[in-house]
Amino acid sequence: MSVALQQVLAGHLGVRFGARPAIPLPDDDEMLSETASLLLQNVREKGIYRRDSVVVYPYAPKRRLEMMTAQTFRTWVEVKGGVACVKTRYDRSGDPYQVVRTMPKEVAEGVLQSVAFWPELPEIARVAAVPMPVVRSWDDDGWPTGAIDLLQPGYDHQAEIFTFDIPSSYEEMTLAEASEYLRSIYEHFPFSDWTEVGGVRNSRSLAVQIATALGQFARFLLPKGTLRLGTIYNANSQRSGKSLLLKMSVIPVAGELAAQSWKSDDDELRKALDSEVLRGSSYIVFDNVRGHVSSPTLEGFMTSPTWTGRVLGESRMFTADNDVTVYLTGNECTTSTDINHRCLFVDLFVAEAAIQDRKVPRVIDDAWLLDWKNRRKILSALWAIVRAWDQAGRPRATGKLRNGFERWCGIMGGMVEVAGFGDALGEVEIDGAGDTQDRDLRLLVEALALEGYEKGLTTYEFSFQHIVNRAKELEVFDWLLDGKWIDREGGEKAFQLKPDCQTKFSRIIGRAAPAAGGEMAKRRLYVFGAGDRVFFWRSGKTKNHYRYCIEVSLT
Repeated sequence: MSVALQQVLAGHLGVRFGARPAIPLPDDDEMLSETASLLLQNVREKGIYRRDSVVVYPYAPKRRLEMMTAQTFRTWVEVKGGVACVKTRYDRSGDPYQVVRTMPKEVAEGVLQSVAFWPELPEIARVAAVPMPVVRSWDDDGWPTGAIDLLQPGYDHQAEIFTFDIPSSYEEMTLAEASEYLRSIYEHFPFSDWTEVGGVRNSRSLAVQIATALGQFARFLLPKGTLRLGTIYNANSQRSGKSLLLKMSVIPVAGELAAQSWKSDDDELRKALDSEVLRGSSYIVFDNVRGHVSSPTLEGFMTSPTWTGRVLGESRMFTADNDVTVYLTGNECTTSTDINHRCLFVDLFVAEAAIQDRKVPRVIDDAWLLDWKNRRKILSALWAIVRAWDQAGRPRATGKLRNGFERWCGIMGGMVEVAGFGDALGEVEIDGAGDTQDRDLRLLVEALALEGYEKGLTTYEFSFQHIVNRAKELEVFDWLLDGKWIDREGGEKAFQLKPDCQTKFSRIIGRAAPAAGGEMAKRRLYVFGAGDRVFFWRSGKTKNHYRYCIEVSLT
């Protein structure tokens, strides 16, 4: 079989199936690679792509990528690829003739993994469910310098982005019209930090909401490899609108929102992350998270511009661009310091004790969001903000940028400010939620520092058990400190932690009080009040003999 020669169905087969290219299936004295090469010639421009070495195809109903399985590929080449697989038979006289045959599964599997097939397919780095703003050049600092265009439906070879089509183009809105419209659809949400200045009602949480929506719509203004802040939607009670707010950020851009429960099991969490990266998703949502969120896997995922995962149901691995932004919703959920650093917070407060007593003047629900005319208006407003930011000279955000997320903060925060919604990057403390670990640690260190200082000491030591006792008395780390008070010799009381809690708490305290070393170079510094400095470290060679040390230096 020669790859250079390509047969076309003719005769009665051509009449029945059309004059489509005939792809001979492997037979004796023939190689699978030749079949793969012929297929490649005929299907490469017909909507088949790859993510790393995994063959994928755009699935229009869900506006995402699906992995091309061998079973799917068998009929995809016939229906979408427009080819016919043929097998050579011989009649009684020994004369050859061809029959059309659907590709066997083992041949499909071999083609999909053949080095004569997948490496030559165009690679999709990112996926756009709707036409979105894009730039194609950045300066050395990663700031966009190229013209801002809207992606066109189909595959963009330069940007390696596949864009799905939409029913109609966006409206032409002014910045004032866009801001007014967005305010109108968010004005009845119970953000906990609504304020009014100069007759304009604003909220830090609203600013974060706009930044979250722009983070989806305008993410291609960022170069590949840029880290993106996630968003946590926190509320004091059920039915506050936190999930709806998240949908209002994601559905207009993605066309849907598929939420999932939090995966406390690391293997299950990794499978979920692997799946979303492979299909080119722009988000992953963990809805109604309860308790404390702390996950080294999720923390690592949020700071990984590329992700290496396992193909679901298979043993092979893949490495692909990570374009997934993490979102969580929960009621008074707490987070580790690392998760907190990687996320912005939208905080909601419902005053009504009975949910049914709350009256919402304007009904916005899934049906409203899925209606194209409403999605189109939200997208048009976001596009107007992007254009206004461009016309204003692309200013960077004036707020405090998060370390490691400077580009995202600078662009998305800058757009939010141009649109008049204020600073989306401001630090926030939420009672009973968010990063309670860092706040609890500061309260604990401050209390320990005062203990010795009130006795006239500037440097003093504590045992780990004393730190546990003080933490329990202060009612900090209540999500972790599980155990019971016991009596020791001499009438002294001690709070005895359960073994797993003791291990976790000792790790937290160990990170807060590093081993000092020979010259006491490694000491954690805490600054309180008007500049009072407290150094915290530990000494000793083994865990059972650590002494935790504090030195106070007043301004």
